[in-house]
Amino acid sequence: MLSPRTLEDKEDELVQLKMRVAQLERELHPSPSTASLSAETADTRAPTEQENGPTSATEQAKECSPETQATVSDEKEGDDSSTALDGFGGPVPEFQDAPVDNQHGHPKCCWDIPPTKRLPVPLHKIAAHLRSCTDPHEKYVVIVSSGAYNPIHLMHLRAFYIARQFFEHHTNYRVVGGIVSPCHDTFVRQKTRSFPKQMITRKHRLGMCRVSVQGSSWIAVDRWEITRRRVMDYLSTLKHVEENLEKFFPKIEFRVVYLCGGNHLLTLSPKAMREEGFGCIAVCRPGQVDELLRQVPQAWTGIAHVVEDTAVLSRELELSSSTRVRNELIQGRDVSEKVGVAVEKYLEQNKIMEKIAGRMKWTEEDKKWLSADAAYQEATINEAPPKLKGKPPSRGVGIGHAMQKRDTLGAAGRRVMEATEIS
Repeated sequence: MLSPRTLEDKEDELVQLKMRVAQLERELHPSPSTASLSAETADTRAPTEQENGPTSATEQAKECSPETQATVSDEKEGDDSSTALDGFGGPVPEFQDAPVDNQHGHPKCCWDIPPTKRLPVPLHKIAAHLRSCTDPHEKYVVIVSSGAYNPIHLMHLRAFYIARQFFEHHTNYRVVGGIVSPCHDTFVRQKTRSFPKQMITRKHRLGMCRVSVQGSSWIAVDRWEITRRRVMDYLSTLKHVEENLEKFFPKIEFRVVYLCGGNHLLTLSPKAMREEGFGCIAVCRPGQVDELLRQVPQAWTGIAHVVEDTAVLSRELELSSSTRVRNELIQGRDVSEKVGVAVEKYLEQNKIMEKIAGRMKWTEEDKKWLSADAAYQEATINEAPPKLKGKPPSRGVGIGHAMQKRDTLGAAGRRVMEATEIS
């Protein structure tokens, strides 16, 4: 029987091999650049499974091997102690440095990427994508999402795929990474104040986020926000990501984009986002976009994109929300279609359904950090927060109106809407 470490190494080799095959296919069968895609081309282009993201628990199970679906143990975290003090954190599969094969005339990477061991763990995936970049004039996007994730479910992850497809089909940006940032306990406690037992401890919220993205080649988890002393605003989280990108990839320019739901967009400050140079993309469910665009202030022009996911999904997936997942767990119902196989196994192994139902008590072990997370928090807790250019934004941005531009992606079932300037 292979050891967990050997299995991880083989998974890493498989991921690198798949990325190499994909690169060779692109070279043999070049396609028009994203910037040149017309609306008519986008309508007829059939999306791939990778672009659409997992649309069911079954598909996610295919994406993750049985080994990657296992929960993260304290022992495995201890093995990750070498990266415990990194700017980002999380036991996601590491990507080995693969030298670019140029014996057959293949173009080399246009960037000098640091060795993987010197990078924070979530940057491993970003670095792997950057190593396949051969055009120095390409523009790059890193998508960041923050939330309670109490617990994380498939629609959280699907939003990343919808956002990536939008950027690659409708802009000249290439998405090289996505980051899931679970928030501080204080925020979750406020959201579950009516049912305090339903607050999943930070250790398990972080653990479920990690297992949910282990099968992804581009989405990773950042533990910075959840390990702070207090709740961090979204701008500080984005600034933290930006500072790490600038530190480890100083010659590469990135656009950091905040991914959120439609309702959350109205609580953000367009002025602050513009001052800091961040973008925003709101992925909405059917029926939300028209009402949202009537309320979006004109100040969001040039900063925010509003995208509606109108694909036909299963009823279980369509109704996914953290609240609904918790309620169904309390009732003892199967939630695999909403959270995926990996997260469901984590829930079962840690008896979280029994604990949020009040049938079991949260133990001291549930409340303690894993050893690597505890070491990371201790080493970074006294660091000064990221310095913003302006004052922290106040909640709410007021009500405004915007014109809308629609673009229908027939095969994907997407309706894309952007706020544009009012003439």
